[in-house]
Amino acid sequence: LLASHEATAQYEFKLLDSIPKEVRWVETDAMQHLYLVEDEHNLSKYDSRGKLLYQFNINDLGSITAINVQNPFYILVYYKSNLGLAVRVCLVIIRFR
Repeated sequence: LLASHEATAQYEFKLLDSIPKEVRWVETDAMQHLYLVEDEHNLSKYDSRGKLLYQFNINDLGSITAINVQNPFYILVYYKSNLGLAVRVCLVIIRFR
């Protein structure tokens, strides 16, 4: 005996804001921060409202190949160097208000 049930849920999405940029990829963390890898060297961090919080750029290390934003207080930026080695840079951003 086989039975199937198809549940259809209706979701409504509303655009709250936009950041008009061309990016290589996007990541989000648990605090709803948005990370945009804009090109090979630029990483930007935005808050949940779309306000730019921080820009990070180091041209000397090569191209950004990956980022890890699992811990919003300890961002890992990975680079592939010209020697073929992966370089890991810890980007710690702490702001007191």
